[in-house]
Amino acid sequence: MIAFVRGKLAESLPNQVTVDVNGVGYHAFIPLSTFDRLPQPGAEVRLLTHYHVTDRDHTLFGFLTSEE
Repeated sequence: MIAFVRGKLAESLPNQVTVDVNGVGYHAFIPLSTFDRLPQPGAEVRLLTHYHVTDRDHTLFGFLTSEE
């Protein structure tokens, strides 16, 4: 399980981000409430995560707070 990711925000779109964690880019889907509070690209960010696995897909979701 991936509990959180912390690294430099490489890219952000309204529904997804890429976080560079020591040279590995983690792609995560995010809600708009997280997108609205993200720092600028290049700044450090910490996202709590939920790793969702199905027989067809593995998806990482990221959130700034546990309430989200």
